[in-house]
Amino acid sequence: MTTLHLLSGGAAKGLVTTLQDRFLAQSGLVIEGRFDAVGKMKDQLLAGAPCDVVILTSALIPQPT
Repeated sequence: MTTLHLLSGGAAKGLVTTLQDRFLAQSGLVIEGRFDAVGKMKDQLLAGAPCDVVILTSALIPQPT
């Protein structure tokens, strides 16, 4: 199976967990989600963590790296 790597703030964990089975059935993709404080997720992304989708707060997106 192909894996979709997701980095997200913890607030989205419940929603992603709820949708995982349906997403797999419809897309054939397994979601591998990592959830933590959004600042830590941004740091992981910038450090090169595998990531296909990132969910951050709008305040973190325009910040320079």
